[in-house]
Amino acid sequence: MSKERILIVEDDKNISKLIKYNLEKEGYKCRASFDGENALKILEGEKVDLIILDIMLPGMDGLEVCRKIKGNKPISSIPIVVLTAKGEEVDKIVGFELGVDDYMVKPFSPRELILRIKAIFKRLKPMEDEALLLSVSNLKVDLPRHKVTVSKNDVGFSHIEFFFFFTLFKKKGRVQ
Repeated sequence: MSKERILIVEDDKNISKLIKYNLEKEGYKCRASFDGENALKILEGEKVDLIILDIMLPGMDGLEVCRKIKGNKPISSIPIVVLTAKGEEVDKIVGFELGVDDYMVKPFSPRELILRIKAIFKRLKPMEDEALLLSVSNLKVDLPRHKVTVSKNDVGFSHIEFFFFFTLFKKKGRVQ
């Protein structure tokens, strides 16, 4: 069974319970937060492997929560799946521009959510099995931390930029 930890940030307690129940049935460890401020506090003190984030939250909305996560280096590489009632194209574009990894619109299928989460973890897993630190000349790639440095200066890639870069780096000399 999986041991990945998932933070569910959802103000509707029934939806939160539904997600938590289905994910725990799949072997994930889940923690729920009903607002953005509390979610950020949880992220300060606990290791989280993935975040399910609603956009329409009381107080700080999900987009602001996402901005704060992506702007905080130690947690910026945590994958985020947005799960929201906001399904307009512009909403999705804003989410992806902020660095979310996936975007689902309510009503949703719990099974589809689980499959999308598994796909994200599957993409992350091969990196854990490879060498942890790659380097060429003054370029260093630290896989577990999703960090790229050039001459000891942090490049500051977002989560998605890191994966694009790593794919190109790993397959250098081949057309992608």
